[in-house]
Amino acid sequence: MVLVPAGAVAQVRDYTAWYLLVLMVFSAIGRIIGSVILYGLAGKLEHTLLVKKRRRIFNVTHEQIQQLGQRLSKGGWRDWVTLFTLNAIPIFPTSGLSLICGFLKVNFRMFAFCSFFGTMINALIFMSIGYAGVRVAETLHMIQLAGQLITGIFLVTSLVLLVRYRQSRLRKKTVTR
Repeated sequence: MVLVPAGAVAQVRDYTAWYLLVLMVFSAIGRIIGSVILYGLAGKLEHTLLVKKRRRIFNVTHEQIQQLGQRLSKGGWRDWVTLFTLNAIPIFPTSGLSLICGFLKVNFRMFAFCSFFGTMINALIFMSIGYAGVRVAETLHMIQLAGQLITGIFLVTSLVLLVRYRQSRLRKKTVTR
C-alpha cells in the first residue's frame, strides 16, 4: 500500500532511481521491526495455545511443531535461501511468514537476517513498479496527445478536402448549365 506510491512520488519529484535504494533500506528497517513483533507474539501464542492446554491444532502436537522448528533452525543454506526468497517474493505475505517463523521457533538470527534482506528486495520491486508506472503513464499520455493531434489534423484535412471537393462540384454544375 505504501511502497508503490513511494516509488511514484520519487519519480514525480525527479529523484534518480538510486534514491529507491535509500527508501528500500528505510522500508526494510520498518518492516523488520513489525516482523520481529509478530515473531515474538507468535512464539508466545504457540506456547499459550499448545503447551498449557496440551492441545492439538490441525492434529499437530506441540512436540511435532518443536521438531519442525528445530529442523528449520539448523540453518542449512537451503533454509536460509528459502526464507530469504519467501521474504523477497512480492506476492508472499511477509507478516504471515513472520507469524509462522515465530510459531515454529525458527532461529531468530536466521529469521531476522533473511527477513531484513528479503524485504529489501521486496520493497525495491514494489517501489520500482511505482517508479516505472509514472514513466509509463507519462509515455501513454504523450502517445494519447500525439494520437489526438494526428486525429485532429486528419479531421481538419478531411474537412478542407471535403469542402474543396464540394466547391469544385458546384463550379462544374454551374459551368455546365
